[in-house]
Amino acid sequence: MFLARASYSGVPGRPAGGPVGLLGGNPSHARQRILFCRPSSTGYEFGKMSKDAGLLRHEAEILRCPTIPRSTLPGLIGLERCGPWTVLRTQYLESVRHEATLQDMVAMLEQWILPGPPRKVLEFSFGKNLPELPGVWAESVSRIFLRPSVFHGDFATWNILRLRNGSQVAVDWEEGSPEDAPGLDLVHALLQRELLVRRAPAPSGLRAMENTLTSAACRSYLETVGWGQHAKLLLGLALWREASLRAEVRAWLNGISWDSFRI
Repeated sequence: MFLARASYSGVPGRPAGGPVGLLGGNPSHARQRILFCRPSSTGYEFGKMSKDAGLLRHEAEILRCPTIPRSTLPGLIGLERCGPWTVLRTQYLESVRHEATLQDMVAMLEQWILPGPPRKVLEFSFGKNLPELPGVWAESVSRIFLRPSVFHGDFATWNILRLRNGSQVAVDWEEGSPEDAPGLDLVHALLQRELLVRRAPAPSGLRAMENTLTSAACRSYLETVGWGQHAKLLLGLALWREASLRAEVRAWLNGISWDSFRI
């Protein structure tokens, strides 16, 4: 067993709880994995174990990607096999107790804007893989050009760590991409808050999300990447994508008219 290789010599105070920390994933989740923290020759390391080799191989490729600012990524130690398991080993990050604010998230997204000319929405991977769009959006979408950006895929307050030096690192890059359309991560984070944390009904949750996207805190970022005054369309497109991938989002949006997102 991979974790049995770690011997504990005793380092006071870091991290609490003994030689090896384990967190088993939800057994009903399609992507079962185990998270661990264990001593290493340089201190501690954090990692994931999964029988889905492709899942962790993809995350390792993201962590090696030279176009993503290194300061926003955990350091990759290695990727290896142990029997049926694939093991992703990363730097152990000692974070302070802090929930990322909207300003924190926007600041990180601004670091992920990539060089290169703006492109049409449907030229990005996001646009190419969307289900057929409602007709009311076709003309509006064709007029928008966006700056390419890093895509995290599960951007949420709990996947952003603030380190003791004040810097922020994003973790859990299983759904990430070195480049895609901007703004999707921001909507995902707002959706997670309304759907999973606040458990708000869709009408009030959608109002809160739109108010946030049109607030001063988001305005400069959305203008820079190309969404400008089209925050409502961004919200609709991102939710259209989320609903195509997640049954709980489809259920949450049941009864909502997509016409309400037109501009």
